Amino acid sequence: MSWEFDVFVSYSRRDTAFVDSLVAMLRQANLRVWLDVEQVPIGAKIHAMLERGLESSRHVIAVISEDWLASEYATWEVAASRADLRGERTLVPLTLQLFEAKRLPYLHDSNTLHWSVNDPDPDARFWQVYCALRQEGPGPPTDWSAKGRAVRRAEAGTSRQGSVLLPATPAEEEWQAAQNARRGEGRIIYSCDREKQWHPLEAHARRPGHEVLFVTGPRGEGHDFFLDAVEECYPETPRRWIRKVVWRQHLPPRDKEEFLRTLAASLPCRAASSVDPGEALQAWLRDRNLVLVHRPVLPARLRDDALISYYTRWLPELLPEPGTGNGSLKVIQGIDWAPPPQGLGRLTTLFRPHESQEVDEAMKAIQSQATGGRLPVVLLPKLEPITREQLVTFIDTLPEEDTRNREELLAYWLDGTTHSSDILQRIIRRLQAAEERP
Repeated sequence: MSWEFDVFVSYSRRDTAFVDSLVAMLRQANLRVWLDVEQVPIGAKIHAMLERGLESSRHVIAVISEDWLASEYATWEVAASRADLRGERTLVPLTLQLFEAKRLPYLHDSNTLHWSVNDPDPDARFWQVYCALRQEGPGPPTDWSAKGRAVRRAEAGTSRQGSVLLPATPAEEEWQAAQNARRGEGRIIYSCDREKQWHPLEAHARRPGHEVLFVTGPRGEGHDFFLDAVEECYPETPRRWIRKVVWRQHLPPRDKEEFLRTLAASLPCRAASSVDPGEALQAWLRDRNLVLVHRPVLPARLRDDALISYYTRWLPELLPEPGTGNGSLKVIQGIDWAPPPQGLGRLTTLFRPHESQEVDEAMKAIQSQATGGRLPVVLLPKLEPITREQLVTFIDTLPEEDTRNREELLAYWLDGTTHSSDILQRIIRRLQAAEERP
């Protein structure tokens, strides 16, 4: 996977002098840097440009100062940088002053680097940043200065072939492809496959009443694409709002307070007290239906007691009493699991049950606890590999000029692919290439 940028720098304009020197060091080490003053045209929609920058950047450095903490955009960038990447993206918190942990939003449990403006050894601090981006330990502190200078000298002026950072993981590749699909011809991808899941989802969309719907399946079967399709293409009738709930650390929150705080943050501007999740949720349901798409896709985390309580107790308790609201709530959550270890055959089950079995058992437990409550749990059919027959049907939805040689197109999509997300990424690349043709 080739990212357009290695690093997105989040900062306050009041700290420009420090940021300019940091960016210069990053570029001497042959890293591609996204910086707002270089990428955002005058008159552009700022939030949209920042979001595009985050989508195209592998990692994020947050240069934290008092001015940064007071900036709406800076703190939003950090929250947005956490979205949808399963924690694969590295967020490097770099503080220019010393702060109490509770003052750093979303970063209270992260290892931060203090780099003061007048630090006597900037080479050592840069080496720490460089290692953080590469997800490697920096080694003995006595070597940091020399290594910081050496990496810039070694990389400066070289002709780069791809990123000097670690290769993108499959989860990152799928997320990046899903973001690319949101634009231009790539949106056609949402009409490909998944009839087994989409038809029941549409049926439940028409039903009155609250529900949680889980979509599960092996990793690599395009969960992110499916949740994107929910956000983009969920049935419009009956009238409904669609909101995304993003868990900041890419894992379920740890307790009831954190769960409900994240939920309230996803439902702004519709209640007198937006910090009260019950008031916020009931306000959204007052005049129409609400769909909450929970992100990220969870890697077989349903064994977590707090997560089970969220779906079976804490969230249902916030719902209005029957007959007091006009809208119903639909909650969508993705769960995936890693393939079983290779090479041990049946012996693997002697040491640890396969994650898919754990998900099945957890889903039975959560459905059982939700039975008879205000928020029933529905398990959609599992995501399965996309078939050649499904792709043949999908071709009929494409522009005619892109489908003249069907066999060549099918071969490009299928040959050498092992997962549905691989196929979907190839479709997106082909559509984007066609879109860019003169």
